[in-house]
Amino acid sequence: GDDPDALGHTWDYAYRDPVAHVHLGFFGFGEMRTWDRTPEHPVETIATYDLRTADASGRFHPGVGVPASVTVAQPILQPGEGQPAGATARLTRTTIARELRAFNGGATHAVLATAAHSSQWEQPVAIAWSGAGPDHLHVSGYAEPASPTIRVDTQREYDDFGQVTDAVTQTAKGLRTEVKTARINDTVNWHLGLVGKRDVGTLESAKGAVAVWQTTGYTYT
Repeated sequence: GDDPDALGHTWDYAYRDPVAHVHLGFFGFGEMRTWDRTPEHPVETIATYDLRTADASGRFHPGVGVPASVTVAQPILQPGEGQPAGATARLTRTTIARELRAFNGGATHAVLATAAHSSQWEQPVAIAWSGAGPDHLHVSGYAEPASPTIRVDTQREYDDFGQVTDAVTQTAKGLRTEVKTARINDTVNWHLGLVGKRDVGTLESAKGAVAVWQTTGYTYT
């Protein structure tokens, strides 16, 4: 049979921009790169982190541990093509906005993703199969266009327990989906986050369609 080791993946990791706080210690790296160098379908993923921005009180740094942006570069190779120096790649870039929310009268805090913007497009890139170091790019020569092939925007709202109550996803010139979730938060019995009702609406605005809504109610015993 096939050697499972030969069929596996090998990932290379690189880190840059280390950030530390004089009192809170090491926060991490501002950028992390992952290179999956599988010959048939290599992928480079770059995640960036906002580690230096504090909240108004200066006590919390909500960007620690959660990426502000993620870029995925995947060269599109044909079977048996080997390791070319360049190819057309599929690029996806996602940026995420987050909110620091205080709960329980400020006793606890959470970082909530309130919005995201994702773009996807294809373009020729350069591929450097070997090499290492914090500033080395395995896939390079690309930039996000003003009008990407696919653009998706997402917005979320949360209740006072950190649960999503409204989520809207809009594809540019395409489908809009909204999910409204009525939550049951029984603080007496500490049954939190139960779904009381969920409304799902879809709209193909580019086709001149009307919105379609589906409502589901829930009961608990």
